[in-house]
Amino acid sequence: MPKKIQVTFSDGQWRLIERLKGTIGETDSEIVRNIVISYLSEKSYVKEEVLKTRERSQSKREGLRMTSR
Repeated sequence: MPKKIQVTFSDGQWRLIERLKGTIGETDSEIVRNIVISYLSEKSYVKEEVLKTRERSQSKREGLRMTSR
């Protein structure tokens, strides 16, 4: 389920965000969401989460194979 949050930006921060309109999104929420995803990706959090999800999925499949024998 999507999560909504309220954030507050200073005037200077908001000016920076407004400059990105049309570049990384059209709406305010799109722009802020893309900034967050870009940051998480840059810091490798997205990659780590994908790898963890893959490992969990692989472990479940292996567990199912062992129990079905």
